[in-house]
Formats: sequence, C-alpha cells, structure tokens
Amino acid sequence: MVPFEFRSGTSIRGKTRVSHQARKRLKALFHLGAMSCIRKEGELRTYYQREVAEGNTKSD
Repeated sequence: MVPFEFRSGTSIRGKTRVSHQARKRLKALFHLGAMSCIRKEGELRTYYQREVAEGNTKSD
C-alpha cells in the first residue's frame, strides 16, 4: 500500500486527500484493524497511548 498524496498545483490550502490511485478499500481495512487494536487491551493499545502521550498525532 502506497500513500499517494493529492495536491492541486502549488496550493497548500486545506487538508490533503487520498489520490484516486490509492487503494481506498485496503486503507479502510487497515484503519478498522488499527482502531480495533486501540480499543482492546493489549500491547498495541499501550503503544498507541504512549505515542499519543509523547505528542504524536491521535487517530479518531
């Protein structure tokens, strides 16, 4: 899975979007799996909480 970033010209306004070339279904499945791991007690949840405490971006 390769994260293709979509930008229009040199504009830097707004958030970047996922390109049409990206595999959106695969990205959605990875996201659901990650969210499931965060909600359940275990090593991955502990890792996630530690990363958020250090100031890294929080997933919703």
